[in-house]
Amino acid sequence: MSRPISWLYAAVLLNLVSGLAQLGQYGIAFPLLPLALQQRGVAPAQIGLLCALPWVGMAAGVLLAPWLMQRIQAWRTVLIGLLLGAVTIASLGDAPLYGWWLLTPLLGLALGLRWIGNESWLYRLVPPQRRGVVVGLHETVIAIALLAGPLLIGWLGSRSLAIWYLAAGFGLLAILPLWLARQREPDWSADSVTTTATVAFWRNPACALGVLAGLLDTGAMSLFPSFAAQQAASPTQQALLIAVLGGAGLLSQLPLGWLSDRLGSRTAVLACLITAILAAVLTGLASPQQQGPLWLAAACLGIMGNGMLTLSIVVATEQPGDARLAMRDVSLAFTFGSVLGPALLGSVMQHAGAGSYSWVLLAFALIPMLWLPRLRPALPSPQP
Repeated sequence: MSRPISWLYAAVLLNLVSGLAQLGQYGIAFPLLPLALQQRGVAPAQIGLLCALPWVGMAAGVLLAPWLMQRIQAWRTVLIGLLLGAVTIASLGDAPLYGWWLLTPLLGLALGLRWIGNESWLYRLVPPQRRGVVVGLHETVIAIALLAGPLLIGWLGSRSLAIWYLAAGFGLLAILPLWLARQREPDWSADSVTTTATVAFWRNPACALGVLAGLLDTGAMSLFPSFAAQQAASPTQQALLIAVLGGAGLLSQLPLGWLSDRLGSRTAVLACLITAILAAVLTGLASPQQQGPLWLAAACLGIMGNGMLTLSIVVATEQPGDARLAMRDVSLAFTFGSVLGPALLGSVMQHAGAGSYSWVLLAFALIPMLWLPRLRPALPSPQP
């Protein structure tokens, strides 16, 4: 019988699974969806619907994953997500348009199964006093994948089938570290599980932060290029601004995890919300004649968007209870915010102009500040 591997080695392997899978399923596939549809001449409204379907599938995967983990273990749940994702992505490249209505939600389903299965497993292994740093490290790996994906699309081109096959290949590569890590899987059989959201979902501070993370990550961040274009930023400058945004998000994950471990989650959340307020102020100061604040705003947006998701996961893992259900609820909250954010901010900007971007961003930051004191008992500092 083989000797069980250490929790640290298992954590490294599971981070590798996340990095490879995220690069293929999210870093490459998600940006490719609107690009490929636009090149096919699909109408904008239809593009919006097809790009929303993966999030619907992801919600289904998030709900289904804890139930599967209890019955077939986490590693098999993740394996299903990796295989389904690889087949779906490889099929999307030359599938007829009607096939996308089935394939795009399947892509989200695969991502949801892999996300909950892998991350619940990872955070169950880690000692509580190391959890903030490990979450920060994991989100750094994810951020690297999100930076590398668009670069690979630019290198191979969005019209090439090779980029779709490469994305599928990264998911298949993730099976190797997954197979090695299976020796250190916790026992899930004794945990209670439900496929419906918990009663306290909307009162859960981790879920509240997850919704905010979705609003900031896919709302404020996805519409930032449109806002920058209104400030006379050229396409090249917009691309560089996105690179600054992604780089700041990448570099902030470990410091935020460290801050959460040392000073508690409340302090880290407060720092992230202050960064969001600063981003709102900087975007308000930007103009076609004064573009300097845009670059600082991009850095703040990267920190707050990625940081709020990291901290929502940290808060979820600090609370007592089933790690699978905590991760599931945070993922559902993030998915809800990711669907709502672009629609809400895009509608406001369309009717009130680009200047409303700063005000909506400020509201996203100030509303949680109002009820942050009420959440303090539910956001305990990690024990030394």
